[in-house]
Amino acid sequence: MRMILCLAMLSFTTYAKEIVLATVTNDVYATPYEIGLTIDDQNGDIINFYVDNEKDVRMGTYVPRQLEKGVPLYKSRGFTVVKVYSKYMDITKEADFDIELLYSGISRKKVIFKVRLEKRSGKWHAVYESQTFDKIHLLANRSRLLGPIGIAQAVINGERVDLQ
Repeated sequence: MRMILCLAMLSFTTYAKEIVLATVTNDVYATPYEIGLTIDDQNGDIINFYVDNEKDVRMGTYVPRQLEKGVPLYKSRGFTVVKVYSKYMDITKEADFDIELLYSGISRKKVIFKVRLEKRSGKWHAVYESQTFDKIHLLANRSRLLGPIGIAQAVINGERVDLQ
C-alpha cells in the first residue's frame, strides 16, 4: 500500500523551469533585477511570476491571482517605485500588464505603461507595441535639491516608452 501511495505521488509531481522575461536597470543604482516566470515544464503554463536581484536573491514570487491587485517590484525610501498589475491573464497563452511607475515622490504622481506576455511557438515573450523585448531601462526624475524623486522615463529596445 505504501509503495502504491509513493508511486501515485511521483506521478503527480510537476516539473517547473524558470525563464527570464526582462532585465531591469536604471540610471541611479547599479544593481539590475530580473523579472521572470516559473512555468510548467510539460505544458509551458505559467505557475508564478518572480523578481530576482543581481545576486539571484529572490525578491518576490507571486501567483497570477496576486497580480490582479498589483505587486510592488521595487521600493525605495518608503515608496513603491515600480508596481505591476495584470487584470487579464490566461496562463496558457497570454497576459496584459500595467506597469505603474512613481513619477514623483513629492506629488505622488504615477505613470503607467502597458506590456503584454505572449506565448509564441511554445516560448513566452515580453511584448511592447508588437516588439519583443528583454531589457527595460528606467531613467530617474531628478530634483535639483533632492536628487532622484521618481521615474521620468522608461526605455525598451532603445525606444522611449509613452508614459500615461
